[in-house]
Amino acid sequence: MPTSRRGNEDPRIEERSNVFLGASIESQSKSFPVRIRNISATGALIDGAGLPGDGARGRLSRAKLSVDCEVAWQNGDLRGIRFDVPIDTDAWVRSGEARKRTVRRQTPRAPLTKPALDEVADELLEIAEQLFVSADLSFEDSDRLKRVRELALSLKDRGEA
Repeated sequence: MPTSRRGNEDPRIEERSNVFLGASIESQSKSFPVRIRNISATGALIDGAGLPGDGARGRLSRAKLSVDCEVAWQNGDLRGIRFDVPIDTDAWVRSGEARKRTVRRQTPRAPLTKPALDEVADELLEIAEQLFVSADLSFEDSDRLKRVRELALSLKDRGEA
């Protein structure tokens, strides 16, 4: 647990909500899917692979909400981030709930040709990112979504070959 420079007191004075929310963080023109583990008005604990390190600036986004932030500390795939301005934690927890109830059905597509693989891969990547950011997924579902993303990247590689 982070401590202040004055001793053992915790510098985080805001009450934190323990959550498991999908989001993304953008830093240096790269976007990373993350999970928000806990959140307060002034910061959050996030986890994700390959995230920016200590002192990196970024923008945390969930559904239509976003806030500029800075990575305050890191430990493995975990990052403690500090928001530039206070946020409404209830709004962040509620965001994305309405979209979870809507299921969009599409008509079946014609058989794919090699040139269409890239287009399909791009659409799969976009859908995976939207689901990861907007849905409250279990670890198992999160792993499945990561697998969909890997398959989409594989299709994209085949389409470019």
